Parts: sequence; C-alpha cells; structure tokens
Amino acid sequence: MGDLLPLLLIPEAKSLVNREFIPYNDRVERTVIIDCLKKTGEEVSIEGWIERVRAHGKIAFADLRDRSGVLQIAAFDPEIVAQIAGLGSQDVVEIKGL
Repeated sequence: MGDLLPLLLIPEAKSLVNREFIPYNDRVERTVIIDCLKKTGEEVSIEGWIERVRAHGKIAFADLRDRSGVLQIAAFDPEIVAQIAGLGSQDVVEIKGL
C-alpha cells in the first residue's frame, strides 16, 4: 500500500470551484501542498489539478496535485460532494479549507 496523503476538509461549498477571474493582487495567499501540515487548523487556499475523484454517496474524496505534492480532499456537505463528483481528471481548481 502507498503512503497516506495529507487530508484537507472543506467547510464551505462556495469555496470548492471558483470560476471567476480574480486579479492576482486581490487573491488570498496560496499555500503549496507541501506546507499544509505546517498550517494544521488554519484556513488555507490551495490551487492545483485533480488527479483522482472518489464519490461514495454522502462523502467524496479527491486527490489534488500541485508542484509540491498530492493532497487528499474530503467533503461531507452534499453540495460539495456533488461538485467533487462532477470533477474530472486534470480539472484545475482552487480550494479553501481547514
């Protein structure tokens, strides 16, 4: 079995997929995946592409990759679960969560 991935929980549905253009200067500071463990308990904003999605009814998981590594995302809110289930491999997303 492979290494366990760090886990990010998504508390707000509106944070999963951001399709609006946000000028660079107005953006929240992005956290790279390798630094997520240093920010446990803090809200982070991560950008990357979807590697794999697994939706199981009331819960969904996705593996998110950026230049520094891979992070497993878990969602329990029905709206977010539906959004994750609709994502495909290589979709680019910005995710905010704890």
